[in-house]
Order: sequence, then structure tokens, then C-alpha cells
Amino acid sequence: MTGPGPYGGQNPNQPGQAYSQAIPLPNPPRGPAAPGPVPGGPPPTPPQKPNSSRNVILALVAVASVVALVAAIVVAALLSDSNGAEPGKDTASATTGAGAVFRINDCLYDVPEAPKVGNCDDGGSPYKVTQVMPAGEKCRAEQTSIARGLWYCLTPNLNVNYCYTAPVPGTWIKAAGQCGAPGTITVVSVVGGLKDSGRCSGEWDRSYFFDDPVYTICAKSYT
Repeated sequence: MTGPGPYGGQNPNQPGQAYSQAIPLPNPPRGPAAPGPVPGGPPPTPPQKPNSSRNVILALVAVASVVALVAAIVVAALLSDSNGAEPGKDTASATTGAGAVFRINDCLYDVPEAPKVGNCDDGGSPYKVTQVMPAGEKCRAEQTSIARGLWYCLTPNLNVNYCYTAPVPGTWIKAAGQCGAPGTITVVSVVGGLKDSGRCSGEWDRSYFFDDPVYTICAKSYT
């Protein structure tokens, strides 16, 4: 990683039993006997043997139908699991870059030792990610940056009315444990898009200039 960039300028009964008398009934009539052979006629035709080849064909058709059904189920399951994404494509990486830990505009604290994402507006995350570099590329030498698989370019994220360690060149900015302690600052105003201490408002006595994006911090300093 590279160090911080230069700081120029100044968040259930049992049922009743039923009885009945059996009445004998006549035997039911029998149906006609099956016809016998006609005397002097030709011998009966022997039964035909089953056609084995036809059975084989029917069996093969049944097996093919089962295979087709199974294949259709598998394809449907795969399509359901894909959620419409292209096969083999990592949708998370599509916006962050393969292996990215942080995203652009994440605000970080505990930088550079163990950087974590925090709230951008509560005064506790003094750095913001401005760029996630493609694999193999680094931030420019003059940018504040950290490396976690990929390189992340940072800019200070200092909120008005919060206190921080003073942005001294070659040091990392931290949220101040106590406002007003020696070596800290209270942010009084921010001037976006310009490096111009002449646009500062409030009671400030020190200004700091930053790049990517360009802005000016106007602060009250304690020594």
C-alpha cells in the first residue's frame, strides 16, 4: 500500500347389532358355454404368439420418454438456479471487479491496519473509496491508497462539526478520541470543487486541500 497523500494548504356406543334371516335364493343362471369345435370342421386355429419385436419397440419408446422427461426437469432446475444470469458469470463481480473487497463510495475506518466499511456521515470513517483499480493496476503514486487483493484509491472523508487527527503529511487521519486535544482539528466547513481557502466560512484557522475530487477543508486546529 502507499501512504496517505499529501495534505496541502492550510457514519367415538357400540352400534346396535343388526339381525336378519337368510332366505335361500335360486342359483343364478349360467351364461352360454363357449362354442366348441364344429364336427368335421377344420381344427381350431392355434393362438398366436406375442410379437416380441413389437414389445421391444414399445419398451424402447417408454424408456426414451422417461429420459426426455428427466432431461427436461434437469434443464428447468438449472434455469431456475441461474436467476437469469449468464452461465458461469459472477454477478457480484460485474459491478465490483473480480475479488473486490470494497466499492466506490464506501467509507472506511481503521485504515490502514484493518480497514472496514462504516457510515459516511457519522464522523467515524475518515476515508472514502474513489476508485477500485483493475487487477494488476495501482493508484497513482500521489493518491492515498491501500491494497486488499486489488488497489483502492482513497480520499479523506471529513464531516463538518466532527474531530479528527490533524492531516499531517505522511500520516493516516483518524477520528479523534477527544475534541480539542492537542494535534486534532474540528471541521468547520467544506468547500467542494475548489482549492480555495478564501471560500471558507465560520471560525477556522487552518485549511487543507485534497484531490480526486478536489475540495478544501476549513478547520479549527488545536495545538
